[in-house]
Amino acid sequence: MALERLMHHQAGVVTRQQVLGYGISRSAVSHYLGGCRWRAVYPGRGVYATFTGPLSRTAELWAAVLACGTGAMLSHHTAAELWGITERPSGLIHVTLSHGHSVRALRDIRIHRSSKADRIRHPAASPPRTRLEETVIALTQLSSDLDEVTAWVAQACGSRLTTAARLATTLAGHGKLRRRPELIAFVGVAAEGAHSLLETRYFQRVERAHDLPRGRRQLRRTEDGVSQYDDVTYEQYRTIVHLDGRVGHLGRDVFRDMRRDNAATEKNKASLRYGYADVTHRSCEVAAQISHVLIAHGWTGRPSSCGLACSVLDLGD
Repeated sequence: MALERLMHHQAGVVTRQQVLGYGISRSAVSHYLGGCRWRAVYPGRGVYATFTGPLSRTAELWAAVLACGTGAMLSHHTAAELWGITERPSGLIHVTLSHGHSVRALRDIRIHRSSKADRIRHPAASPPRTRLEETVIALTQLSSDLDEVTAWVAQACGSRLTTAARLATTLAGHGKLRRRPELIAFVGVAAEGAHSLLETRYFQRVERAHDLPRGRRQLRRTEDGVSQYDDVTYEQYRTIVHLDGRVGHLGRDVFRDMRRDNAATEKNKASLRYGYADVTHRSCEVAAQISHVLIAHGWTGRPSSCGLACSVLDLGD
């Protein structure tokens, strides 16, 4: 039965208009509701759950988008949840509508407006939602700081669900955007292979800020038949840098242990490992240590100071 297929597709949630269109009478709808076989999810909006028990997350999202009417689509953090670029369900359900589409406030739903609703909507995704690249751009516009902007770009590219090139194309199609220059720069870093906030910070605060050689990002190598990706590889100087976000969050004192291990590495190995706190709070020390290794492996350059308080030149001699 066509109605049953629709119910299955929409996680058991339907609108009054839909069921009447499939030939269910108004009295039958009232009977289902009165007999507790169905229940109104958004009273006054004609959105019903055709089952008993709690709503699944998918049913919640279908109910929200159906309650907002024709052309509504899930967006921002809610679309990010569906695309898999965040693991945390959003508290509010974000829905985007075209300008001129009027809908009254609904509980737990945040309404956004777009003059380009038709363009930003994914043509086939279910439940209806914004395209992945448009979702990322929208999230950067809500972000409170540049780290959050960077994280969204890096997460989207690192998920391999999109590419920096696609994000760049989407960026170019937008007019006025907050932080456009920074966004373009972050997408450029992602294009070079930085797939996390930590990798982006390393590129900006360690490598570029101190004029270190440009490493290759996410270079694949195979050992014993197993492929793995190295975060940053300086092939000419036989040096690999591993960036470990999990270790970095253990605290600032973790650098002492890493520095001890890496000091031995400087002498006879070309493998260094740093965490979040190192790259964020001790980028000059990290740059100096890496420069030691690169020089030992044939680099003829020298690191540059990133500012007045930079210690890289003292440590790099």
